[in-house]
Parts: sequence; C-alpha cells; structure tokens
Amino acid sequence: MNAYGRIVALGVLTLSLVSCGGGGGGGGGSNTTSAPPPTTSITSTPSASLPSSTLAANQLAVTVEQDTSLSAYQTVNLPYVSVKICASATNCTTVNHVVVDTGSYGLRVLQSALPAGFSSNLTPETANGSSNVAECVSFLDGFMWGSVVTATVQLNGETASSLPVQIVGDTAVPGISSSSIPSTCTGTGTGLPDESNLAGIGGNGILGVGLFTNDNQQYYTCANGSCAPYTLTPTQQVSNPVPYFPVDKNGVTLQMPAVPNGGATVATGVLTFGIGTQTDNLTSGFQWLAADSSGNITVTLQGTTYGASFIDSGSNFYYVPLINVPTDGNGNYTPASLTTYPLSLTPNAGTVSTVSQSMQVVNPAQIPSTSLAIDDVDINVPGNADADIGMPFFYGKTLDFLINGASTGALTGPQYGLATAP
Repeated sequence: MNAYGRIVALGVLTLSLVSCGGGGGGGGGSNTTSAPPPTTSITSTPSASLPSSTLAANQLAVTVEQDTSLSAYQTVNLPYVSVKICASATNCTTVNHVVVDTGSYGLRVLQSALPAGFSSNLTPETANGSSNVAECVSFLDGFMWGSVVTATVQLNGETASSLPVQIVGDTAVPGISSSSIPSTCTGTGTGLPDESNLAGIGGNGILGVGLFTNDNQQYYTCANGSCAPYTLTPTQQVSNPVPYFPVDKNGVTLQMPAVPNGGATVATGVLTFGIGTQTDNLTSGFQWLAADSSGNITVTLQGTTYGASFIDSGSNFYYVPLINVPTDGNGNYTPASLTTYPLSLTPNAGTVSTVSQSMQVVNPAQIPSTSLAIDDVDINVPGNADADIGMPFFYGKTLDFLINGASTGALTGPQYGLATAP
C-alpha cells in the first residue's frame, strides 16, 4: 500500500488531506483539453443531506463539517464519523470526528482524543515475548507514530472484537513515545514532519475501510527506549474493522448527497457496512471495476491514461493531472470557468469494461469561504503520474468498496462499485 497525505492551501482556505491509497505510475497518450462550458454562477448552500431516515444497525452517519477543535484551518471535504472503542464491556469511550478513508485500512485514533488514562487500559500488542509493538505509517508529506493495541470497536450496531488498532501519539505504552521514533521511520530521515496530532490528521483519527484488510506498514518492537524493525503476521497488523464483523464483513457503501456548484457548509451521508448482505446494501444498479493487487484501476482523461489510479474518500480533493489548465500559487487548477472533464474508468483486472463518469473543476477563488463540502476542486501535484479521485467524486453518488478476497454474488474483491447514475 502506498500512503498519501498532503497539506494543501485552497484560495484563502487552508486544508488538510489525509489518505492512504493505491499506487503511482501511469501511461502516456495524446494530449487534448475539453472545451469549457458557459460560465456558471457559483453560490453556496447552507447544507446538503440525504433524505432523513433512521439509520439501520449496519449504518453510520457521515458528516462533512468544521471540526471545532481545529482552529488552524477549515476541515474541508473531510467525512467524519463517530467510533466507540472499548477496553472492556464496561469501559468504553466514543471518539468523534474520525475521518472515513476508503483508501486505507485500519483504525487509528489520537491518544489525545481519548479520556485521560483510557489508553492505559487497552491491551498492548507484544512480540518476542514481551516487547511492545509500535507502528510507523508513512505519507507523502510526513508520518504517524504510535502503539499497536487490541480493542473492541463498535460502529453503531457492528462490533469488531480483538481488533488491532493504532493509538497515534501514544505515551501510555512503555518504550513508545515521540523520543523513541527510530530513524528508519519514513520521513524522519528526509526532514518530513511527524503528523501524529490533530492538525496532521484533520480529525481525531482515521477509519480505514478500503479494499484490503491489513495495512502492511512498518512495525517495530520497542523496549528500554529503543525500537527495532519487526515483521508482524497479518492478523497482528492494524486492520480494517469490517472483515471482523459477524455478517456485514465483505465491504462498505459510502453514499453522499449532491452539493451545488460553490459547495455547502455541511453535508451528511451514510456509511453502510456489508455489500449484498442486507436490504439496505443491495448491488442492483451498480457498475463494477475490478482493482489490481494494489487497489488500482485505470483512468483516462484528456487522452492520457493513468494506470495506477484509485477512488479515495481520504483525499479531500481531486488530485488528477490536467493538461493545458493554469494553476494558482497553491497548485489549484484554475480554469476560466466551471469546466466538465469526462473520465473513463476501466478495471485493472478481469473483464475490461469502461465506466463513463466526469468531474467538474472550478477556480477555487470563486468558491465562498464558508463552503466545506466542495465537489469541483482539483489540485496539481508536480510529478503526479496517477489519478487520485478524491472526496469531490463522492457527492451525489453511491460507491461500493468490496474487500480483497470477499465476495457478493459472482463478484470477488477488490472491486469498486458505482451506482449507474453519475
């Protein structure tokens, strides 16, 4: 798994991006630019939400909103849920503003978001008989460090027992602290920052519910103030909680409301666990894209093919290369007017069939500063050779993520599913 994370400035807003996603690379092709449509008036709306209904036991409310604990920047396009963590049947706590990330795998929670002393009641994972286990999670612009513990995790009516979880910035487990981060932890040798904090994540944690179970990151055993690399078995690694559920264990569906051009101040959707396991997660009307072993599909845009692309709610904007489109000083693409770019999505495994979609891009200077749910901003990343289809793509859609090796009907993951309506 290649992990991605960027701190991005958009116009007058400063935004956080946290994501783990598919890999890099891509192909070439002829370069053409789609003609822009007539200029569209850009206005914001107070809120956007799906029709109100009572959530089922296998569902969580997902809200894009301002995390009021953060004053450094606006939490734009960060989809939040609440997660309940239990050290025992009678010792539980609920953590709010945890980012839903369909491009990573596993639950990571800030120690600072837990009640005082709570993390010391969680069971540390050990290796070599007694040494405690720590994890270094790498991102493009930094890393996260913390202990690995086991806990019971409850997501509304779904329960994952004995789940390996990362406690980010943990100081409760002996031998694991900011002073024990080894030089081999990605980022420390190149001057990249430690993002094991609220500002680095953009919330109190990350709920990775993507196409795979284990995160395959860097693990260490720590004792007497020093840490050494260690290889964990898959069952010991920080893991996607969904495969731990009794029934709704093969994947997730993320449904978000449409937002207008110019965005909305709040957007509320639904995260549903299981695919084809309940009446609320049936697969009728979906088109499917089989991903490769890295979770990648192919995206074709403006005549160029990007063969290591992925769909990722943890990327708060599009990170898709555009040709002959200007950018501002922050790397935001700035077309002259609201522009629609056709996207062709094709599988990287199985039968090749094209799913036609599109993305809209606008100069972010036209977006009201109050907007937090935005569906039309694309960021240029120099040297980027893949298409990171981020949170803007989710608005107005229902998207399925079928986990590697899991099945629903005749389908076997890893697969992306898109509702027929764009």
